[in-house]
Amino acid sequence: MPARARAEAPASGLISFADGDQLRGRLLSMTPGAPAAFLPDGGDQIAQLDMTTVARIEFAPKDGGPPADQAASGAEDGNHVLRFHDSTVLTGSVAWIDDAIIALSSSPAGPLHMPREQLVRLSRRLPDPNVIVSGPEAAWELTNQGENWSFHQGALYSNDYSSTALQVELPRKFLFEFDLSTKGQVNLNVSVGAPDKQNLHTDAYLIQVTSHSVNLRRHARRERGSANYSLFSHHHPQPVADSSEPSPVTRYQIFFDFDLGQISLFRNGGFIGSGSESEGFTAPAGNIVSFTSFGGGRARVSRIRLTEWNGAFPEPAPSNPPTQESVSLMNGDILSGRLEGLREGLCAFHTAFAALQFPFSEIRELTAPPPDPSGAARPFPEAVALLRNGDRVTLSQLRIDEESIAGTSALAGTIRLPRETVRSIEFPARSSRPSPVES
Repeated sequence: MPARARAEAPASGLISFADGDQLRGRLLSMTPGAPAAFLPDGGDQIAQLDMTTVARIEFAPKDGGPPADQAASGAEDGNHVLRFHDSTVLTGSVAWIDDAIIALSSSPAGPLHMPREQLVRLSRRLPDPNVIVSGPEAAWELTNQGENWSFHQGALYSNDYSSTALQVELPRKFLFEFDLSTKGQVNLNVSVGAPDKQNLHTDAYLIQVTSHSVNLRRHARRERGSANYSLFSHHHPQPVADSSEPSPVTRYQIFFDFDLGQISLFRNGGFIGSGSESEGFTAPAGNIVSFTSFGGGRARVSRIRLTEWNGAFPEPAPSNPPTQESVSLMNGDILSGRLEGLREGLCAFHTAFAALQFPFSEIRELTAPPPDPSGAARPFPEAVALLRNGDRVTLSQLRIDEESIAGTSALAGTIRLPRETVRSIEFPARSSRPSPVES
């Protein structure tokens, strides 16, 4: 006779079977080699389920907890994401690293020691940028000079000499980026920080883009008059294209740091130069961004985006898999060699030319070389727990009760996860769904 269930037990989740059948209700408990206790929605008697036919378990949030689409990992303050060869992904805080171990002081499963040789990548969690402007959009309140800028199908177009300006709120550190394509001989001036829409190049940064160069200038007000000076110039000679055809789309990214007086430019994801103001500079006081075209051609500006900047520069895509460890720093530098260890926030890193020390906080990402292909093949995972914060943990010997989900990790031994942190568990060998395991 089935046991009588507690009347207050909340309904939750969904059990999906390998044959496509589904049951809604709450999984109360599960142990290896035994039927699981399950309370169907609307029922008052506990059923016994054969878990060898289950392909997926979906958990509802704990009664009174956060919605299912919100993170509830217990490690929201973790500032690193670690990916391992068995598809495990963990968010947490790295305490120390030696030749064999990566120690986490916090994670969804609490403090853990993970084997370093199984690491694929360690990345610093960066805050999502606050988007200030994204467009263009037809609703933008643009101020045109020359009446030759127009909005059409998600882009701004210019003809001949004309300017268009937009008022925004500029933070102290921000990224301004846009796509540019031209037809014919046309140059583009991009002004950032002008005080008003009638003086677009006054007390502002000016990025001058031509078919063969990018120049950064500053027109700054001073106590005695004003100054107009160059911060840097980059030339990229190109053959003159057929003026009847649009040029290829080029992506420009300009990183502004008003606190340091430094501006850095990237073109199609590649760094082309930076400029720094002289000591005692004052940042532009205005909030006007503008585009001015001149020449006999036509400019097309699209995918305009202005966001608060988290301090990280774009990382170039690797052309080949690394053969040794690679460290990407927050300032955009990349080092290859071996991270010898991390203690008390200080890294020791050996390269072919020097032994270096620098704060761990300067590392944006650590990438490990792929494993030796002659080694043992990676086993197919028995179960993968998908967490609400996006983490996932590969487990075997699952045990589930009202409070926790526990199992054995090939990387870290016994792991216990608070039940409310887990969104679902998948059994890839029994599922027709794509496996969550990374290649």
